[in-house]
Amino acid sequence: MPCLRIAAKRCKQFCPLMCYPRPSRPRVGDNDYFLGGGKPRKDLGSKHGKKRMLVKNLAVIISFVISLLLVSKNYAGSRPTNGILYNSKEVKSLIYSCEMQSDSTLICEFKQVGVRKKLDDNELSKKKADKKQAAEYVEECLRDRKQQKDFLKGISMLDSIVKNSKNESEANKAAITAKAFRTCSQEDMAKLIELNLEEDNRTCVVSGGYDFTQSFRLVSDNSGSSVWTVIGAPSGDCGIVQASRFEPDRSVSSKWISWNYLSKKTITNKKGKTLFGLSEISCKDLDENEYAYSWKSETYPIRCDKIEFSPL
Repeated sequence: MPCLRIAAKRCKQFCPLMCYPRPSRPRVGDNDYFLGGGKPRKDLGSKHGKKRMLVKNLAVIISFVISLLLVSKNYAGSRPTNGILYNSKEVKSLIYSCEMQSDSTLICEFKQVGVRKKLDDNELSKKKADKKQAAEYVEECLRDRKQQKDFLKGISMLDSIVKNSKNESEANKAAITAKAFRTCSQEDMAKLIELNLEEDNRTCVVSGGYDFTQSFRLVSDNSGSSVWTVIGAPSGDCGIVQASRFEPDRSVSSKWISWNYLSKKTITNKKGKTLFGLSEISCKDLDENEYAYSWKSETYPIRCDKIEFSPL
């Protein structure tokens, strides 16, 4: 029952947050219907009192109308508009914004944000078991000793950090590093390597520099649902064909359409090579798995002692 139609004596019962309490004695300007919030003022019947009440009532009505418009837009939405999507496998999200073109093409701009371990648990175990790296560090240490002036200067700087740093972790790392380069022993180098590996395992890399744009067209799947599929042709040295799509999700309500995004690409030239960052990789090694991004909010458990930022 809307508040506008409730008598004052029952207003508090049904809409306690939107109605004035009924004054104990009626005065000129009072009526049986109240809309707004707060206590009645002594000057309610005056010109200024009525004006204040009108402004409050107008604000509530405007907010109510806006909320109805927004809800109607979501219920009637037959295409993706804008929002944030969450990856179901990795700690990644996509922020997207879409606009409909005159030729019924949907243009969407994406920004990908991700968080990953600098060194995951599997890589940590493998590198700890590798004894070759410690031997390589010993050779490098013995070689650097020949440049005695610079070598001793480096150790002196580490000793200064140990003495003056207020950060216990930083001071401990500097002490282990200084000892390893003083002795150049394989045992001390192995301790230094293990320390660096564990630090990388507790470091999280935040990447947010990947922006891309895709064009979509509306098609119907086997169930008769509308699906927005990406429009694309082979591109680059690997002949990558985008096969991503937006799929509707009506799990909340049959009238309320939310959109999930499935990211996938197909490699048509697996014999080629391409640049990835600063290194060259084979096209056959590129990922062709499908990754699902859901509109449903996700939280990801991840342990980080340090944060680094990366464009990739």
